[in-house]
Amino acid sequence: MVRDLRIAVDIGGTFTDVVLEEGGRRLTRKLLTTPQRPEEAVLEGVRLILADAGRGFGDVAVFVHGTTLATNAVIERRGARTALLATEGFRDILDIANESRYDQYDLTIEKPKPLVPRALRFTVPERMDVHGKVRLALDEGAGASIVARTFKVFLICRDYFGRGRANRLPRSRTIVKTVSAFLIARTSLYFSI
Repeated sequence: MVRDLRIAVDIGGTFTDVVLEEGGRRLTRKLLTTPQRPEEAVLEGVRLILADAGRGFGDVAVFVHGTTLATNAVIERRGARTALLATEGFRDILDIANESRYDQYDLTIEKPKPLVPRALRFTVPERMDVHGKVRLALDEGAGASIVARTFKVFLICRDYFGRGRANRLPRSRTIVKTVSAFLIARTSLYFSI
C-alpha cells in the first residue's frame, strides 16, 4: 500500500467525479452518473484513475465518498412515498417548521410544500414532560399498526427527545420491529423539536 495515495469520489446527479492524489500529483476523472446503480460509475472511475496512476486498489490508503443524490431527490420531490409518525399534537410540525422565513414581515410569502403531505402524517398518543419523565406512555400498538401500512420510507418524529433519550430509542424500535423492507429515519437523531 502506498501511504499517501488518496481517492475522493463525488456522485452527482449528472456526473461522478473521481480525484486521485498522491504526493504532489493530482489526477481527475469525470464520468456520467449511473442513476439506477451509482456504484457502477464509482467503480469504473476508480478503476480508470488507478490505471492512469499505474496503481491498484491495494495501493489506496484513504477513500472518501460524497454524494448529492439524496439531496437532489428531496429537492426534486422524487423518490419513495414517505409517511411521518409523530407524537399526538405534532402532526403539523412540518407546516409550522420553526417559524423562520426569508423575510419575517412578508405576510404573502409562499412556503415550499412539506416533504410529507398532511394525509400521510399520523400520530400516536404519548407525552413526556420537559424533564424527560413519561406523562403518557407511548401506545406502541397504535404506532406499529400505522407503520405496518405500505410505505417505503417512514419518519418517526417524537415530541421531546432531550432528557428522555434513553427511553426513546428502544421504544421507537418496538414500534417498527415487525416491519421490514423500508427505511426508518428518526428525526430525533438529528434535532429535537
